[in-house]
Amino acid sequence: MLRRRPIKYRHTGNKRRKRWTIFDFLIISFVLFSIIYLLFSSQIKLLRYANLGKSYTLKGNYNKAKEQYNKAIMLKPDNPLIYEGLGLLFNIQDKYDAAKISYKKATTLGIKYNRKFNHNVFGEMFIKKGLYKPAAVEFERALEINPNDVNAHLGYALANHALGNINLAIAEYKRALIFKSRNKKIQSLLKRAYKDRDIGNIAYIYDRNNMPLAKYILESTNNRHIYPYGFNAAHIIGFNTTKYGSYGIEKEYMRYIPGNKIVLTIDLNFQRIAERSLGGRKGSVVILNPNTGEILAIANNPTFNCNRINTDWNKIIKNKNNPLSNRALEQLYEPGSIFKIITASAIFESKIDMNSIFPVKCDGYLTLNNLTFRDWRKHDTVESIEKAIDESCNIAFSEMGFKLGFLKIYEYANKFGFNTQIKTGLQTSMSIIPKNASNEFELANYSTGLGENFRITPIQAAMIASAIANKGTIMQPYLISEIRNIKDEIVLENSPSVFKKSITPDTANKIRDLMIAAVEKGTGTLAKVEGLTIAGKTGTSGDSKNGGLHGWFICFAPANKPQIAIAILAEKAGPGMYTAAPIAKKIISQILGYAP
Repeated sequence: MLRRRPIKYRHTGNKRRKRWTIFDFLIISFVLFSIIYLLFSSQIKLLRYANLGKSYTLKGNYNKAKEQYNKAIMLKPDNPLIYEGLGLLFNIQDKYDAAKISYKKATTLGIKYNRKFNHNVFGEMFIKKGLYKPAAVEFERALEINPNDVNAHLGYALANHALGNINLAIAEYKRALIFKSRNKKIQSLLKRAYKDRDIGNIAYIYDRNNMPLAKYILESTNNRHIYPYGFNAAHIIGFNTTKYGSYGIEKEYMRYIPGNKIVLTIDLNFQRIAERSLGGRKGSVVILNPNTGEILAIANNPTFNCNRINTDWNKIIKNKNNPLSNRALEQLYEPGSIFKIITASAIFESKIDMNSIFPVKCDGYLTLNNLTFRDWRKHDTVESIEKAIDESCNIAFSEMGFKLGFLKIYEYANKFGFNTQIKTGLQTSMSIIPKNASNEFELANYSTGLGENFRITPIQAAMIASAIANKGTIMQPYLISEIRNIKDEIVLENSPSVFKKSITPDTANKIRDLMIAAVEKGTGTLAKVEGLTIAGKTGTSGDSKNGGLHGWFICFAPANKPQIAIAILAEKAGPGMYTAAPIAKKIISQILGYAP
């Protein structure tokens, strides 16, 4: 059997083939990456700066966004992507002209559609937020890049519809229908635009019952805002003029006007009742829902007609009684005896033995620190805290203050909202109590709601009544119920929330009973309504020699199942028992259906 000889390979002198290792691949990859990075590093950096700029813009960190775009400009000043980013940054800052200039520059530099700066997405973002000027800029930009973009036409139509540019909106809805002729959504919006054009205006502020309080005139060059009820709720709604600026909701929510539906917590019927109740006298009325914190009415007098700002301006600003002052929210007054509710609450919660205070001998004054602390009249013997509230005896409450000490008075004032900023939706002043009492005379004053630099707003006074009505808890007062955009989506919504847990329910019940007695047989009898139980407290403050006395009355009703809490200030009208309490009677009887 023959054997096959093994083949022998001649050695040619070549070395053995090298095997590749992972380390070799890493080295080569690194070299290739380095070459690519060197070739494209500026483009990579540019994209990174643009991405960071966009991210910071959308997060609201505008300084850092600008910083990234400046780096990009230093690297490559002729890249159009930079100016697309800057356009968005300017637009989101309400610098619309600057945004358009930046976008125009990007166009000049040859910008093409790119996903990083999708203007339809940005436009929708603004529509969702109820911000139509920046939305219009974004959709207009989207159309510059792609004139056949149906979504851009629809978005541009929506933004202009909201802004009151109704003819332009109709034209854009029609253009969108060219691309989607059977789209029912676009057809419905076009029909709505025609209807708005026929009516000639779009309402944008409403009361809680959907009554329109402010309207925007379409396609008008002047007097674009009208107010159907003129004087009613003037300090809440405000005005918007080219010459004299804006005020009220018109000012504080300017970004959302027009185009959105702003629904207030105000009840127009309650508002009219409150305004009429003042009867022409200076002062204010605040009506709250103590269970939710909703502001149901804010009335101030003197007032103004929202429709006549341009014609009445000189007369308004020359009026020494300052009709533009929102007394209910902004003006600060000495509290007077309505503060005794807080002092009494502190007494109950501190578990002080009443026998260590009462009976109190009231001669109508006390001499403290060589000063005369006065009561409004001589009460002789005050046997109890019930009698002290009924008679609103300053001397008895000064004794309670001495027993409590100033720190406890200060603590409970703060528990009821003093020295805390209230956010109502409009500019609101903070009620204040000084941080210390330097002597017994000051302590006696503070215990009874008197004293220099001791001040309260009428809305804060209403919140004191609300605290007792709501078992010791003050709800956060608010004026805006909700804001809806042109697509009927919620932009902003408020709901009941706790402002302060002031006292226990047991203490609140005790104070409620004292307030009921004060109306039934004490200083608040002129607030009595036949067939209805009311809890209230009178107050008087100010200086009879220098300017006149302010009359106060705070209350809630029905006392055992409260629906409304009210504060009334009759400015420089005299004692609260004679001036403010009768106003409360008018308001409560009409609102709760007890009017004769």
